[in-house]
Amino acid sequence: MRAPRAFGSLLLAWSGLACTPPAPPVAAPVQPSPAKSTEASEPVADSTPIASARPAESPASAPINLKGDDALPEHWRSSFRAWLGAQADAPYVAITGTMVMSNAISILLLRHTEPNGVCLEGPSKLDLMEAEGTSQLAVELEHFGDDCCPGTECTRTPDGWNLRYLSLLAAKNWQELSLLVPAKKKLVSTVNGETPSKLTRKQVASGGFSDAPSCGLMYNVTGCSEVDEKTASFTCRCDGGGYHVTYAWEREGSGFVLVETYESSH
Repeated sequence: MRAPRAFGSLLLAWSGLACTPPAPPVAAPVQPSPAKSTEASEPVADSTPIASARPAESPASAPINLKGDDALPEHWRSSFRAWLGAQADAPYVAITGTMVMSNAISILLLRHTEPNGVCLEGPSKLDLMEAEGTSQLAVELEHFGDDCCPGTECTRTPDGWNLRYLSLLAAKNWQELSLLVPAKKKLVSTVNGETPSKLTRKQVASGGFSDAPSCGLMYNVTGCSEVDEKTASFTCRCDGGGYHVTYAWEREGSGFVLVETYESSH
């Protein structure tokens, strides 16, 4: 069984800015300037629920909704939009999955960034949880690496190679997935210590790796080591509850290929 990870807490607050007109001469009556506000907004206390902490008017550049958030339950939709509206230059472009519990929700987000003009995308998971007996909202946000945006080229990190594998597996794109298998060696896949399966690139292209180990980011955490330059390899993992997968990658040509997977559950 895969179990959701525990949530961490982070209470969000906003503070407003206002201007007060200069004091007039003593002999003249005080007249507030119509071009400036005479009321200063107070910072929101840490104990204020996030859903009510959203500013009355969000800055024009701040998004207040996201593709796919209309499908969220109304209660959580307002909390999510409040959180999103508070993010400066939010990189999120869509919701790709949700899991609702009695007092919490997990939301998978697609994230786009463009460092140095290179388009990257990756998954993030947002956990919102209402503290028991209060209206406070705890927040936890995790990022799971970046890959090249579809149709673009970039220098992939180990996380990027593993995310490419996971996205092609989810799309059942066996032809493209086969290009991540060694050209001359076989991919070795082992489940719970049983006899390993050994697959060629041709077998993977024809759908022979349909039971390949994935990584459900709603319940699991994925991450990769740095490239070991001595062995020209790196290892990625997927962990959550009693489910564990390791993915072993080796350099081939100008990129990397998946040479072995080991999946275990209990």
